[in-house]
Amino acid sequence: MKKTFSIILIILVLIPFSCCRRETPLRWYKGNLHTHTTNSDGDTIPEAVIWWYKEHGYNFLAFTDHNFLTETAPYKNLSDENFILIPGMEVSDRHEKIPLHLLALGLHDQTLKPAGGGDILGVLQNDVAAVRTAGAVPVLCHPNFHWAYGADELARVQDAVLFEVLNAHPAVNNAGKSGVPSTEEMWDIVLTRGKRMFGLGTDDMHALATYPGKSWIMLRAPQLEEKAVLTALEKGDFYVSTGVLLDEVRAKRRSLRLKIKAEQGLGYTTFFIGSGGRVLKSDISLSPAFKFPTAEKYVRAKVMDSKGRVALTQPLFKAGS
Repeated sequence: MKKTFSIILIILVLIPFSCCRRETPLRWYKGNLHTHTTNSDGDTIPEAVIWWYKEHGYNFLAFTDHNFLTETAPYKNLSDENFILIPGMEVSDRHEKIPLHLLALGLHDQTLKPAGGGDILGVLQNDVAAVRTAGAVPVLCHPNFHWAYGADELARVQDAVLFEVLNAHPAVNNAGKSGVPSTEEMWDIVLTRGKRMFGLGTDDMHALATYPGKSWIMLRAPQLEEKAVLTALEKGDFYVSTGVLLDEVRAKRRSLRLKIKAEQGLGYTTFFIGSGGRVLKSDISLSPAFKFPTAEKYVRAKVMDSKGRVALTQPLFKAGS
């Protein structure tokens, strides 16, 4: 009897804690993860770059100067509960005359040297390994910059799940050319081959007066801090935007549902895209939804407004793939 009473008492004590325990709600945060300053070939000092992004509603920003780690500690006073800096650099390597660049996000206390390699894939793989060894997150940059590499290298490189699908630098050739796919087409080639790859949108900001604020990500995390941002990145819990905003992205095992944050006077079309880059469905509503077909390896969504601006969701993969 005494033992039974003790068990009941323990249960009664624990019930309030189990009933009241709730997961931290996820919030959307706006960020740019590819930014240059006067510490490499940018035209603006770090403080001024920070102020521009803060004043334009960004919540996080990464400095990624070429082969130089711009320290964030001197600018700690510019961070607050609504804005953080993430340290990083752009590892700027090459094979022969071909430029091969990677971001190293969350890089602390060291500047990485380009690792080199015997061919294009070897250079990319060696630099990915160096970034991982340093405890940072690798991002494969602008494949069509100087037509450096393509879908084959993206599909074959290991231990990297992020690449720049939309980079705002005017020289990176996102749209491709005759015989060379666009970066979005590359993405579908890689996904169709069965590799998980998430597409990033960045400014690649070099000239503050020319092209910041053209491509960014909206990332969902429980709090605004470096680890949470980097974890959400590698999970693919973000979408790319050039101006279209989403109130909701709900990906379940077999369905993808969106809620578009509409601007007055604009129309929106959502394209649900599957294997081979095929459009599986188009939807002009503000709450587009799509059920995952059994035969598809993945489904992603592209929302376009009547101004030509877009939002790109990350792919929803077939269960078990």
